[in-house]
Amino acid sequence: MVKISTLILIAFFTNIINVGLAQDFTASISGKHNTIVLTPDNAGKSSVKNDSVDINNEFKCGDSFVVFNGIKYNTVEFNGRCWLDRNLGAKRVAQYPNDKKSFGEYYQWGRPADGHEEYNSIPTILLSEVDNPGFAGFITTNTPPYDWHNPQNNRLWEKTDDNSLNPCPDGWEVASKSDFDVLLSGNNSILGLFKSPLRIPAAGYRSGKTGTISDTGSAVFLWSSDSSGKKAYALEADNTQAKQKKFTRANGMPVRCVKSK
Repeated sequence: MVKISTLILIAFFTNIINVGLAQDFTASISGKHNTIVLTPDNAGKSSVKNDSVDINNEFKCGDSFVVFNGIKYNTVEFNGRCWLDRNLGAKRVAQYPNDKKSFGEYYQWGRPADGHEEYNSIPTILLSEVDNPGFAGFITTNTPPYDWHNPQNNRLWEKTDDNSLNPCPDGWEVASKSDFDVLLSGNNSILGLFKSPLRIPAAGYRSGKTGTISDTGSAVFLWSSDSSGKKAYALEADNTQAKQKKFTRANGMPVRCVKSK
């Protein structure tokens, strides 16, 4: 334990975060990704995880926010669950269904944030035999079961405290099939999902066969954390219906994070 007063200066390689607080803190380093927890000596809690920051004294969904990879995410409570206000990596909350700045990143199912999720990452046909490929290529394949990972692994986005493959901020996770079941109970189209408190845009998807982004403005896709057989579940919507469907895992889709229970 160390005592820190007045100014906290934390450097993670090239990332520098300044938190100015006129009080004493006790700092400890532990856990996943060298989590640094800053606890005011008098009251309240604050935490920094890598480049993820929640500097509110007490988390309250709807009021609190999370800063992750340089983006400030507000929080939204919807049917008893706390959600980030936009797709992971999106520059802003969707202002209309075809708002490109709200699309966010396109993740291959179960894969960590390693650069492949960027819309312009370079396609590669080199399949990965490990859970964390360690390179930024978007892995394409024309061979069944159409997965970037060989052999397949159904537990990649499994909800565990130490899952380093989870692309969401610490304390958050990829929305599950059951989370989307609740969301779909009152929304049955692109417009319905956009008008919901979560403001979900029609970001389309990135083909796992070609690496091409398709259906922007005409379809909603969001990966869930759940797999089924050789595929995984995702939320899909067009102008007339919204449902959950199984897709091959090499496809790239946006992700929406919910707070871990």
